[in-house]
Amino acid sequence: MNKLSLRNRFLKVGNKFRTGDFNLITVATIIDEIRYSVGELTSNEVRILLEIPISVLKDDVSLKNEDLWCRENKEYFAGNLCIEDDFGMDLRKKVLKGNCDISDMLYSLEYVKDNYNSLINRHGRNIELILRNPEVTLREDCKIVNEDKFRSKGELFSKYIDNAVNL
Repeated sequence: MNKLSLRNRFLKVGNKFRTGDFNLITVATIIDEIRYSVGELTSNEVRILLEIPISVLKDDVSLKNEDLWCRENKEYFAGNLCIEDDFGMDLRKKVLKGNCDISDMLYSLEYVKDNYNSLINRHGRNIELILRNPEVTLREDCKIVNEDKFRSKGELFSKYIDNAVNL
């Protein structure tokens, strides 16, 4: 894929934030686009882009059904944590015990953000597996805690995307 195509895809996501036509699926799309572009994005681009879903997980959402979430998703989540990596293996054990929570999705994003280059060198495109769980959680299992607060971040999120892909 060429850099122009990559920028165009992120520009479309940024425009959704800019125009106010965004929701949690839009935030999950950022993670999906990063997954699709692993190896083509620089560490700095990933670092900036992941700030958006990290911020949303920290400040704007809660799980729709915290009691069932880990139990219902543990096989899927564990299956995605199959790379030979201490972080992934430790989280996989925790998930299989049914002890995971939304903070583990946050830590997964932070782990990729902080270790992107070394993860690419060790695991190549397989690091996209670590990103699947937070993407699915945001898209399907979260609810917005304060809609006005979340909506007020649209312009800021669009600027982060523009900055990341140098638009």
